[in-house]
Amino acid sequence: MEELDTAQWYVLQVMSGQENRVSKSLQYRIAEDQANGIDNGIIEIVIPTERIEDRKGSGKKVVRDRKLYPGYVLIKVRLFDSEDKLIPETWGLIRETNGIIGFIGGEHPVPLPQEEIELMLKQGTEENVTPKPAVEFTLGETVVIREGAFENIEGTVVKIDQMRQILGVSINMFGSSTIVEIDFRQVDRSVK
Repeated sequence: MEELDTAQWYVLQVMSGQENRVSKSLQYRIAEDQANGIDNGIIEIVIPTERIEDRKGSGKKVVRDRKLYPGYVLIKVRLFDSEDKLIPETWGLIRETNGIIGFIGGEHPVPLPQEEIELMLKQGTEENVTPKPAVEFTLGETVVIREGAFENIEGTVVKIDQMRQILGVSINMFGSSTIVEIDFRQVDRSVK
């Protein structure tokens, strides 16, 4: 069991859009090796995600997962033995997997501190959290209200409340400027 103490978290750089494929490929190789009684040193593979609320072309709201770090996969692995020497079989297995560009740190991978990993993993697993909107807004940006009493009216973002996920939008009504509070999910960016 002493070997488990050398397992650390590393970041793999992978081809963009290939994160899930790389994860499945590595998991397949882990299962294959375990079936043959081989311990390849890979403990866990994680693709950090967050819940977001998006709109389909029809305007329907859809909650989906979005990768927090596109092009990267976290892997907990015993890459070095107890004498701090690289384990060539593990190194080769990972480096030869299709879609993997390499470790962050190149030939000398740098492990991530445990606190950093815990923060990354916590981001995607928080229960009962309202999904974030797929779009982040900025002050002065022009938006179009898509729901409610002001539907299809264009306005300018003058206030952003991230905690409540509410925008203060300045709209022109009856010749004067009025600020209305609108939920993030009730607006879209104006297309000009």
